[in-house]
Amino acid sequence: LRVKLGLYIQDLDETLPDGQIDHNISLVMGNQKTGQWMKRSPYEDAKLLATMFGDWLNNWNKRKGVVGNSDFRKSAGLAVNYSDGEFLYRTRCMTCHSLGQGDGIGPDLLGILQRRDREWLARWIMQPNVMIKEKDPIIMEMMKKYNDIAMPNLRLNKIDITHLFKFLESVEKGYEESAVN
Repeated sequence: LRVKLGLYIQDLDETLPDGQIDHNISLVMGNQKTGQWMKRSPYEDAKLLATMFGDWLNNWNKRKGVVGNSDFRKSAGLAVNYSDGEFLYRTRCMTCHSLGQGDGIGPDLLGILQRRDREWLARWIMQPNVMIKEKDPIIMEMMKKYNDIAMPNLRLNKIDITHLFKFLESVEKGYEESAVN
């Protein structure tokens, strides 16, 4: 498994001068049933890692009857109050996309509303599998750039997209204002 996931390098001498064995502290998370595996840092945001374990590796399937309150924003004692758009970004997008920190698994989303047509972008977010099947030229270029990693269909609807776009607009406005000051 370590070889398959790129965690083992055969030519690397893992023994340190004092005799200790050096090791890789990356987390390897996976779902044997679906065959989905990923390597992440244990220093990443805990909420992001929890989302990846609970949602992404389970293909966003919700188990009925297991969780009493599936909307964490209504949990007792929660100190943060995310907008609907930020909630969507943090739970669905942040796994692969950043806002202003550069490309990751997928493209950086800062400025995406200026770089892409909104109707095209909304369709891409709602139906990535359909657009990949149609071989949309923009998507084919992105697939090459991002190692053929396909964006999953997160089953977002038009209302979700509206909330997400409003959040992205607010982030972009914040960046513009900080650049002026």
